[in-house]
Amino acid sequence: MNKVSPFWLLLTLVALRIALGVHFFAEGTGKLQTGNFQSSGFLSAARGPFASYFQVLLDDPNGEQRLCVVREALGDKSSFRVDSTLTLAIWDDFVDRASSHYRFGDPELHARIKSRIEQLERPPVDTASTSQQPTGLPARDDLVQSDREALSILPQQKQSAKQCLRAHQQELDEWLVDHQTELIAHFSTAERLSGFQRDGASAGRVAIEVESLRGQVDQIRMERNTNLARWSREVLAIWDSLESQINNLAVDEQRSKSTVQIHRPFDQPNSKLKWVNRIIPWFLTIVGALLVVGLLTRFASIAASLFLVSVILNQPFWIPGSTPTYYQLVEMFALFVLAAAAAGRFAGLDYFLSRRKKMHSSLA
Repeated sequence: MNKVSPFWLLLTLVALRIALGVHFFAEGTGKLQTGNFQSSGFLSAARGPFASYFQVLLDDPNGEQRLCVVREALGDKSSFRVDSTLTLAIWDDFVDRASSHYRFGDPELHARIKSRIEQLERPPVDTASTSQQPTGLPARDDLVQSDREALSILPQQKQSAKQCLRAHQQELDEWLVDHQTELIAHFSTAERLSGFQRDGASAGRVAIEVESLRGQVDQIRMERNTNLARWSREVLAIWDSLESQINNLAVDEQRSKSTVQIHRPFDQPNSKLKWVNRIIPWFLTIVGALLVVGLLTRFASIAASLFLVSVILNQPFWIPGSTPTYYQLVEMFALFVLAAAAAGRFAGLDYFLSRRKKMHSSLA
């Protein structure tokens, strides 16, 4: 029987380590370059017994909050209705905060700008010394014009803010009226995708494994996700418009302060989802780099394999209708091999770490 040379075994381990490292590194750097990595789609699509553990990371897993849908429990079932009360209260609070932050209609600012206009309109005392306008500064006429515009805007700011709020409230209410039937139907039929499993002890499993019915389930899921994404975009556009228009009511001197943002309960800046979105690209990049150079290979391999375990548990390949995760399964076992073999000691920086550790132990 021909024996395999240890050289080729080690070369295979090195190639496997570098290949996996390059894959992880490319995935991570790609997400960092785009700068808009979102794991919400991955988490919301979780299936199987661990789905609830993934979806708890979402601020608004079903989109109910942003779409003003209220769930009410009726025994073992739930009913849904459309109610914009919470959203309108949040918007009203936002306008109040913006008005206070920018000091809309501030009489002191009004008097200060009026005094500045009077000073700018006074004829210069020494025409010879002021005939030359310093370069890089706005022309006197431009300053006067800008201040006059601010002077006309200031007294109307509070009223304009109220009008803007009412216009967006009306726009949202009209949108909800137009989509009320669709929204209630969407959320009331959320269990359609799992209906096959409830049709008897084995009938559901048999039915969903039929290719045509599996395609039907996938089609239903795709349509629901498409509708939910479209509705979310349309409603969030109203939120963004209100936020932008209210902030734009501030004149130049008021805009020196930071802008005011609407409190969005479904999109918190320091939510668990935001942390996941920040961590994953860096995690993939760092793990990939460690595997490529062979540094802390055992740690990096175990960390990467646990990440792949989470991907597989999100979409368990043994559950009918899940997205196939066989490739992740193969990579996971390959990473286990790298961890067991301490593959970084072969053509990697772990070699130097291991030698240093041996030298310290021998001296001790």
